[in-house]
Amino acid sequence: MKQLVPIMRAIEFQKVSKEDTYVSLKEVSFAAQSGEVTCLTGPPGSGKGTIVSIIAGLTSIDTGMVRVLGMDPFSSMRLSRGCALVSGRHSLPSNLYMDDMLVHASRLYGFTRDDAREALRLLDLWNERHLRISRIPSHKVEIAKFLLPICRRPELMIVDCMDKALDASQLSFIYSCLADIVRSKASTLFITTSDRRSVEDFANSFVRIRDGNVKSELSLSAGDNRSGSRLRIRVSDVVLASMVLNAVGVEGGSVLIREPPDGISSAIALLEEKGVRIKSIERVGEEFSVGEGEDTGAS
Repeated sequence: MKQLVPIMRAIEFQKVSKEDTYVSLKEVSFAAQSGEVTCLTGPPGSGKGTIVSIIAGLTSIDTGMVRVLGMDPFSSMRLSRGCALVSGRHSLPSNLYMDDMLVHASRLYGFTRDDAREALRLLDLWNERHLRISRIPSHKVEIAKFLLPICRRPELMIVDCMDKALDASQLSFIYSCLADIVRSKASTLFITTSDRRSVEDFANSFVRIRDGNVKSELSLSAGDNRSGSRLRIRVSDVVLASMVLNAVGVEGGSVLIREPPDGISSAIALLEEKGVRIKSIERVGEEFSVGEGEDTGAS
């Protein structure tokens, strides 16, 4: 019997352009690997919402190619059953009872009552299960949006801009729950945020977007997304970058730095403010040793 080849890329954008009222995407290319947690980060208005709308099949593209779970999101009727979207931009129906919402969804997606009970207890929503959404505290309403992904355990979970709806500790708890699903079921989690610090302990890769352009991509090995490791950054201006980031070494067109305590994004933002273009970022780990202030060559 012929074995099925697993989809290695849950989300793939190839030179995608889209003219939009608020922000235009310009030949955006990136990939989210299956079975991993990928974070799309960037400031408000950078294009994150447009990208999520394209992934969900709600917005068409002008040029380029998009694949989600190996399918075209604009033409596949099967894709919606394999994806779940949680968004800070959308609200739950206020007049709906939470248990009615779960019963209806269980008929649609095929999860069991036990799945629903487990999700309610996991998210500390058991006491609210018989209440209308309008009578539940606002932060718990936002947490309730994650009930269906946890019950369904789809192939792809998309979390869009929830950093404004929940505080850091609530987000950390939610992301930990979703990351456990990714590890146990080989699902894929795609998160968009303006502040990547809430995701740093869980993400395998980061894609940074600004003004409709992908500025950098970073992939991390499992267990390697921690502060204190070294980064190798290829930049357009090595001399300026080495001074701005207090580089511990230079390699041709790259600078070597210790990762800042507040994350890689702070180094990226600092370089962009100085007009230094980032070509690539690679984490080289603690085992890489460069003497303090050592210069191994300049471009």
